[in-house]
Amino acid sequence: MDIDWQVYAKLFAVSVLSASVVSTLINVYFNARKEARDHRREAAAAAASAVQALEAYYCAAARMIVDADIAQEEVLRGEAGRNGIGLPQFAYPEDMDWKWLAPGTASRLRFFPTAREAAQRHLATEWQYSLPPDHLSDVAVECATLANKAWALAQSVRTEHRLGEAVLDEHDRYIPDLIARTLREREEAFARMKAMAARTREPTIGV
Repeated sequence: MDIDWQVYAKLFAVSVLSASVVSTLINVYFNARKEARDHRREAAAAAASAVQALEAYYCAAARMIVDADIAQEEVLRGEAGRNGIGLPQFAYPEDMDWKWLAPGTASRLRFFPTAREAAQRHLATEWQYSLPPDHLSDVAVECATLANKAWALAQSVRTEHRLGEAVLDEHDRYIPDLIARTLREREEAFARMKAMAARTREPTIGV
């Protein structure tokens, strides 16, 4: 049987081409996996920076609640009270690389500074019409509210990027109870005010 060298040449060319295609596909696959790993690592690093800033704010806000409570007691005793009571400042790290985060995650993170600024404006407005004890109480409540928002956001980002569970230092384990008490006392105060207003509006029945 005559050997058709052209047929073998074609088969050889096809086999070489197939091997080249397979090699290319393998390279593409492994490069894609490497890029995915790199992306996850960079995203986790950016997320960790954001989480650290938020959890630090949680603790700073709690310490400000303590300062506001002490200042309020001082004012009620007729003392001057402490200076510098207000919302703690907040900023994410300047070197935080936002491009690695999913748009939804980045949007939620960027909203927190906006929420803090809104709370700051509210306090500035209320300060004009509030007595010092009431203003200090407002500061404590806003700190508690922002602390809860910061903590909840940090924990959601931790879960999303598998950063592990947050653990409070033993010196900060009082914070959840402090925040809960601060918000509960404000709700109870509003409930008392509402009840008093309702009694005031009740009609007086003559004898």
